Amino acid sequence: MLDGGANKSFILREVVELLDLKVINKEALVIYTFGSETAEKRIYDIVEITLQNVQCTTRNIKIQAVVIDSITSAKIRIPSQFIRNVALEKGIELADNSTSGRIHVLIGSDYISEILGERNIRISKRLIAADSIFGYLLQGKEEEIDGKDISANHLIAENEELDFDRVKDLWLLETIGNSNKDVSMSDKEILKSFEQNTTYTNKRYETRLLWKEDSKELNSNYEIAKRRLFSLNKTLEKNKELFLKYDDIIREHLRDGIVERVEMNLDRNINTGYFLPHHAVVREQKDSTKVRIVFDASSKSKGALSLNDCLESGPNLNPDLLKIILRFRLHKIAFCADTQRAFLEVGIAKEDREFLKFLWIKKEGPNLDLSTHDIETLRYKRVTFGVKCSPFLLAAIIRLHLEKYEKKYAKACEMLNELYVDDLINGTSDITEAIQLSSEMIYILSEASMNLRRWATNSPILNEAWKRANVDCLETSENLGVPLKILGIISDNMNDNLTFDIKQFEKLRNLEVVTKRIILSTYLFMLFDPIGIMNPFTVRMKLLLQTIWELGIPWDECVPSEIKATFIEWLNEIEVLRKFEIPRLYFNEVNWESVELHLFSDASPKCYGSVAYFRIKYADRYVTSFIMSKSRLAPLKKLTLPRLELLGALISARMGHYLQDTFPMLKGENIFYWSDSQICIHWIKGKADDWKQFVRNRVSEIKEKTNPNRWHHCAGKFNPADKLTRGISAQALPLLNLDNYSDLDKVIRITSYVLRFANNCRPNREKVIGNLTANELINAEKYWVRCVQQTEFETEYEELKHHKSVTRSSKLFSLNPMMTEDGLLCLGGRLQKSDFNFHEKHPLILPTKSRLSQLLIIREHQRLHHAGVSETLTQIRENFWILCGRQTVKSCLNKCLICKKFKVRPGNQIMAPLPANRIQASYPFENVGIDFAGPIYTRNTDKAYIALFTCAVTRAIHLEVVSSLSTEHFLLAFRRFISRRGICHTVNSDNAMAFKSADIELKRLYMNICEPEVQNYFGKKGIKWQYIVERAAWWGGYWERMVQITKIALRKILGRALVSFEELQTILAEIEAIINSRPLTYVYNEPFPLTPANFLTGKRLTALPNCSGKRNIELFKGKKELIKRYLYREKILNNFWKRWKREYLLQLKGANLNKNVNVKTEFNVNDIVLIGEEKVPRQLWKLGKVIDVHKGRDSKVRSATIKTSTGIIKRPIQLLYNLEIVK
Repeated sequence: MLDGGANKSFILREVVELLDLKVINKEALVIYTFGSETAEKRIYDIVEITLQNVQCTTRNIKIQAVVIDSITSAKIRIPSQFIRNVALEKGIELADNSTSGRIHVLIGSDYISEILGERNIRISKRLIAADSIFGYLLQGKEEEIDGKDISANHLIAENEELDFDRVKDLWLLETIGNSNKDVSMSDKEILKSFEQNTTYTNKRYETRLLWKEDSKELNSNYEIAKRRLFSLNKTLEKNKELFLKYDDIIREHLRDGIVERVEMNLDRNINTGYFLPHHAVVREQKDSTKVRIVFDASSKSKGALSLNDCLESGPNLNPDLLKIILRFRLHKIAFCADTQRAFLEVGIAKEDREFLKFLWIKKEGPNLDLSTHDIETLRYKRVTFGVKCSPFLLAAIIRLHLEKYEKKYAKACEMLNELYVDDLINGTSDITEAIQLSSEMIYILSEASMNLRRWATNSPILNEAWKRANVDCLETSENLGVPLKILGIISDNMNDNLTFDIKQFEKLRNLEVVTKRIILSTYLFMLFDPIGIMNPFTVRMKLLLQTIWELGIPWDECVPSEIKATFIEWLNEIEVLRKFEIPRLYFNEVNWESVELHLFSDASPKCYGSVAYFRIKYADRYVTSFIMSKSRLAPLKKLTLPRLELLGALISARMGHYLQDTFPMLKGENIFYWSDSQICIHWIKGKADDWKQFVRNRVSEIKEKTNPNRWHHCAGKFNPADKLTRGISAQALPLLNLDNYSDLDKVIRITSYVLRFANNCRPNREKVIGNLTANELINAEKYWVRCVQQTEFETEYEELKHHKSVTRSSKLFSLNPMMTEDGLLCLGGRLQKSDFNFHEKHPLILPTKSRLSQLLIIREHQRLHHAGVSETLTQIRENFWILCGRQTVKSCLNKCLICKKFKVRPGNQIMAPLPANRIQASYPFENVGIDFAGPIYTRNTDKAYIALFTCAVTRAIHLEVVSSLSTEHFLLAFRRFISRRGICHTVNSDNAMAFKSADIELKRLYMNICEPEVQNYFGKKGIKWQYIVERAAWWGGYWERMVQITKIALRKILGRALVSFEELQTILAEIEAIINSRPLTYVYNEPFPLTPANFLTGKRLTALPNCSGKRNIELFKGKKELIKRYLYREKILNNFWKRWKREYLLQLKGANLNKNVNVKTEFNVNDIVLIGEEKVPRQLWKLGKVIDVHKGRDSKVRSATIKTSTGIIKRPIQLLYNLEIVK
């Protein structure tokens, strides 16, 4: 039914329940019925419904209606047969001509104009048919209506006196992220009109106010403005300092051309335009503008219009506040700034300034005395805060301005598009980029006469760069961080954490009178938590507000004593939140590998909600990070728990969809949804059409926003959303994140100070000062034990709290747990009759994997000077009983870094395959290893050195004697070597850095190898030189063995004798021949074993010559005989190579076959290692960090580059002791 006398539209509650309509809002209304003088004051639900034509579904309208229990007892009568016949003759299709029944929906004057068309057809003298989107509707009186059925209805709904927009904001907060951002046709027209009315001159934009098309002429409100000025006078007379600040602001605006005086005659001045009443808002917590003048553009006299009544508000162009906060936590380098006097930098066209007038004193003076000073009229030339369209005008001007710079400064414009009113909150990951972006953003806004100032950051380096560039930034170190005061959140720049600003609650400490208005104002104005950090705590206040609404308590009437007690208790707990914090950054490190989104939903009979976390994968671990949470109260109409669980799942689905849009790095396959309700998951994974309407509608939306295969079940005790649905005390919230601490004593001291502060803030409590007492430390320790027990043993805790026994299925059942007077779970045991003290007989129970248990074990382990598992466990069990104690202690002690330094074994790896140049046939000395020995003192007291060249394949050696360590003498020795043995392909040697502890002269010889002259010589000869890793002598085992054999032979021959240089050369030549004649393999019964000399000369060098008779020289005279002899020698050589492969290589194959097969140590970049040193005690070994790993031929790590306190070195893994614990 359409009722032009009702200024609201209404719908019956039974229809809402039948259609399962969602409550989109709540509104405080005073409803008057026909002729009534009193009215019913209540909070009414608002629902949104779509009404459509039965025949043509495209003709429809969406309306919002107030839900009420009864509209009228009257019924809609169908038109009489006479009227139906007339309508048929005139071709009129009535909207409803066949059904009579109760009125379910009443459409008031708020939507009638949208429903009715322009065409009316008269049916009779008193009856017309009006066209509408539903068809023709009858209006007027039908002559043959029976008088006994006449009924009259009249409904007027008025908003209550309270500014209910604030209450509306409370519910809108719960739908952040779900609002529709589509621009309507009317908004498009407003945007078009704005662009047409906006000009840009001298770096300033000027525009007009957004007048409504049907706005009537404004009547002057001069008298109201004057009375308000006199009222302001009374306030300013009491506060001279406030007056001076107030006056300074106005004088400053006059000097800066923001305000101008109105020069006109008094009559014309008073009777035209609009006057803005004004008052002061003092914000002591603000660092910039503590006093702000606020103008009231909604002021009006009775029956007249205000300026805001005649203006459009314009579309909301501000970015999504929640997305700003969520993305802000992504940036390693965070920064913020605000635009100075942003509104006042946008000009207003001259024709509209007449409506921005205000009154002030004409002469300057020490105070506002209207009896001695004249009143003058001023008017604003700029956009004024308090005018309905001001937020739109500022946002639209900035958006229009940024379009000029989008191509040249794309990233800077992208950030400026996220300005929330006049505040910038953003960040980046690079200092250089941050400096550049801040400079670009300052320049861009300066071209619109806007000053981006008061820059703040969590980066001291960026702050210093701003100072050098003369950027207006915060100076003091305590203000260095990013203060998110505009968002109700404070960012602790020192630790880069987010916490709450609860200073506003201090004025409520000694509250005596508690009303509904005070409770609601406390929740609305003092707690703004868009990401839901405190939802488990604040949900208790939501439940309290719901109870108050159910009781129908008037606004300014004292609430019942039990509600007051609950509210006061809640207020007192807020002090504990002063130290509550979470990390601002989601990702502590830049090099994360992947990120997953996990959303948990849960419900209780009172409320339901969802919480979201990131699960970040690093190279060696996973880390979780809180993102946001949402909770809602269960409807007053009772729903089953599975249905409430489904509502929680719906929040998860919406939140997941929203977060995926917020964070582009999230992919569908990396999003996981969790619920502890099997029924709920069964609904989601089934077909939506198989369920009843309530379930069907919600499952359909969940399926639309999520993949049903991504829904999983989790046990209730592991569901973090459980706290959202039950509500917890502030004390139950962890004051500190124990994962960030490694010292339990430090945690206890900090907690003691926090609890002391909370105690001192409470009224009627004795203030505690001075050093911490033993009782305070004990209470702090008990606080953490209680927190852990309530979390890990929730079921058992509640059972014992209510004097019940734990169930047999509990993991605490065998411990016979009991609860102490302090509310702590302790071991029952069987030592009640012993003479031990209470704590020794009944130690407190702690879980296995708790961080508190780990910190406790670490503390006792350190107190016992790093004793073993048994000693540590015995000490702990004097006061605490940790489940699976020995296993837990052992696991924890294995992570002790000091103990690990003495226990850790060096790195090891399975043996690598031999290189190709050692196991493939080649010419002797084609692949060579070089090593040096000496010095050796000769008879004339000169020094000599041995240069040893050994073949990698045949194991033959070549010895050279050098008399000097100069580069020249080394090259001469090398030239003699290649002249006799041929040019080699590759040369391998120790790394020159490996001889730091050797003789200084020998080290000089190795350094000569790296000289450009030497390297140039090798390059020309096509020789490739390779070094082994420092201090990995076993890598050159095949030449080190030859050095050892040579030294042994030399030592036995020389003894203590001194020989001449020539004698030394002769001795070394003989030793060379002996070593080259040694068998390469085990000596079998064969007469001629395989030796290196076989590959050099075809026979052993130490073998006796053939003296059986004269050599037959005639055999070698002819050419054929020589070729035949050559082929014979080649055959012998090939036989040697066959024996080399068959005997020598097969022996190498079996050597060290099983050594280190299963022993290996992993090393990764960023691992912390202990660097082994010979002849140095382990406690003096240096620590290093792996910055690179080097793999061998088998792709296994063989060495690593280490960064130490003195530089960068390279070491084999056999000299590295990995101290990493988490793998």
